[in-house]
Amino acid sequence: MFFEEMGKIDLIEPIQDEMLAGRLIVHIEAETGKPYIKLIPQTGPVDPWIHSVRGSERFCAKWLKLYFTCYNLIPKSCMSCWKVVAEPKNLKMAIEMVELQKGMGFESKTGLELRPYSPGLWHSFWYCRLDEGLEGALRLHKKVEAKVKREFGIMMKVSLKRACTEMEVRKGPSENWVYTPEDEMLEQLLDDFIRMDKIVVDQSPIIQAFVYRNWVKEAFSRGDPTVKEFAQMTSFIRGSTTYDDGEQLKRDEVPQLFETWKEEKDEPSGILRLS
Repeated sequence: MFFEEMGKIDLIEPIQDEMLAGRLIVHIEAETGKPYIKLIPQTGPVDPWIHSVRGSERFCAKWLKLYFTCYNLIPKSCMSCWKVVAEPKNLKMAIEMVELQKGMGFESKTGLELRPYSPGLWHSFWYCRLDEGLEGALRLHKKVEAKVKREFGIMMKVSLKRACTEMEVRKGPSENWVYTPEDEMLEQLLDDFIRMDKIVVDQSPIIQAFVYRNWVKEAFSRGDPTVKEFAQMTSFIRGSTTYDDGEQLKRDEVPQLFETWKEEKDEPSGILRLS
C-alpha cells in the first residue's frame, strides 16, 4: 500500500525527535534539491575513551548513533567488525594499557565503562581490519592475548567479540544476525543521506587531558587505590573532621538547641520568635 511503500524511503520520520531537539538538521543541496544530514565530529560532555591508535575504516558515530539507534539497521561493515577486548582492573592498568596499545600499533582504544548493560569497570579494544573476517580476528586475538597476559598476568580476561554491545542488547546474539536485501537498500539510502568527515589524525592532547582527568575522578569515586599514584587526594575532597574522642571542639563552643519559644507581643498573633 501507498503508506507502507513511502515508509521504505522516508528517512526523516525516524530522526524527527532528534530534529525537534536541535541535535540534527536536514539540509537541502542547492544544486540538486537532495536532502542530507552533515554530521560534525565532536566530543561529548562525558567522553570515556582514549584512542590509543586511530583507525581510518570505521564511521562508528553514524553507524551506531544513527543507522542503528534511529533506523534499527546493523550496517554491513558492523557485521564484519571484530574486536578483541581486555578488562583492566584499575586506573593504573588502564593507563598502562594505553601505552601497550600504542606499542602494538593496531587500531585501539581504552576507556571507562559507563554503560549499565556492559559489565566491567574498564575496557580496552583492539579492532580487526574489516576485510580480514573472523580468521583475521582470531589471529589478532592470539597476538593481543599473548601480549596482555605477558604484561598483566594470566588472570587478565581477553575475549573476541563482534560489533557493538548495544546491537546484541537489542537484536540478540550476533551469530543469528542476517543482512537482508531490504537492509542493503536502506543502507544505500542512508549512505547518500548522512554525510560525515572521518577523523584520521591522532586524538588531540586537549581531549586526552579531559578524558584522563575524568578517568582519575571516576576512579577516585570508585575507591580505586591506584588513584594516589596519579593525583593528590586533596584535589578531590578534604577529609571530614571526626569527633570520636570528643576533643576537637569544646562542649561550651557547641551551639545549643533552642529550648523555648515565645510569641512576640508586638507582632500579629501566630508569629513565633526564638527565645
